[in-house]
Amino acid sequence: MTLQNQNLYDALQHVSTKASTLETYRELLERAERELANAKEKARKILEALPGEQLDQLVALPIEHGDTIIHLALDSEEGAVSIAVSQEPERRSLHDLMGEEEREAVRQRVDAADRARLAQQKANQEGATHG
Repeated sequence: MTLQNQNLYDALQHVSTKASTLETYRELLERAERELANAKEKARKILEALPGEQLDQLVALPIEHGDTIIHLALDSEEGAVSIAVSQEPERRSLHDLMGEEEREAVRQRVDAADRARLAQQKANQEGATHG
């Protein structure tokens, strides 16, 4: 086998491996989707058996669990509950956008303000005990 053919063989073997991996992931995804649908159906049955007032409280706001947000909705005509699930998007704080020097300057200002506040509290306490 020449080097060119060996490279072609390796490339085609890589394609085959990736196609097989993709099929495995597709099957896993389909199974996970079925399991999610089953879990939603079980939750829906439990929710629909709850008293109306309790159900109204649950659908009022999204429910957060870890990085997942669960949105419940009630179809008032049919009395059916729908369940939508979304992942909380990744986010960062405004503080993370600052450079290290800017963050350090903010830390120093916060520390100085904390020290001044504590000193003022101590002075107020001493004034109250001596006054």
